[in-house]
Amino acid sequence: MPLKILILAAGYGTRLQRDILADPTQQFKNRLNTPKPLLPLGPNNDALLTYWLNIFREAKIEIATAVFIVTNALYYPQFVSWAQEQGVPTQNIVSDGTETNETRVGAVGDVAFAVKHFGWFKDTWSKENVDLCIIAGDTLFQKGFPFEKLWRVYEKKCKKEYDASLVTTHHVSDEEVSKFGILSLEEEMEEPEKTISRNACPCFYFFRREMVGLLRVFLQESEQRGDPLDKRDAIGKVLAWGINGGLETFYAVRVEGRIDVGDLQGYIEARKYFENI
Repeated sequence: MPLKILILAAGYGTRLQRDILADPTQQFKNRLNTPKPLLPLGPNNDALLTYWLNIFREAKIEIATAVFIVTNALYYPQFVSWAQEQGVPTQNIVSDGTETNETRVGAVGDVAFAVKHFGWFKDTWSKENVDLCIIAGDTLFQKGFPFEKLWRVYEKKCKKEYDASLVTTHHVSDEEVSKFGILSLEEEMEEPEKTISRNACPCFYFFRREMVGLLRVFLQESEQRGDPLDKRDAIGKVLAWGINGGLETFYAVRVEGRIDVGDLQGYIEARKYFENI
């Protein structure tokens, strides 16, 4: 099955930008207006996304035909410049057309937009039998992240034996639980305050093509209800909808060492980790 990797990079990094402005040291002032996926890490100041490219290459993924990025109009030129430096075809980068955080369409909307833009599915959702790996552009994992192993688990187990999609989980503490989407592995997706599970789902998923098609249905239902953006923004909302509605089966694999650069502290910790390795 053809695998397409879609990196979500259309956020505006409002928390990080706010933290940088409020930082009394002003040490990171030069990172204002840098999209989080392009923040430099490690001794060579490689962009966060460049680390993902290295992971894909190690897994023998053909970058030119498999890796795509959806961003916004504000940051689009920066991603194009990065792509040219890294040998990524610039036609693999697309802008969703938004220019401000207030006008963003959200992660689910960006996935649906990219799927339509790149022509992976027509109205019948059957042009190509494409499976989709969805990755948040501000998320990374520590050295040794088993991308190829996860891909093979999805191909051999979920696709061939169970007709299911694959999610990853990592353990979070009681103090952290309210910050994440929590997955109860034996029952259903629940709100953090209603579950004893501490399995958080980072935005790293393998969706089989049937699940990709359901994204459109989810958005249509949400729009018909008049839901605000926060009710249909995160991919986790689609997981809960699909699981609780009996529309899709998900299998989970535990991963460790998630790196999240959502705010300045997260970026500082990520810099420290990559400098030390």
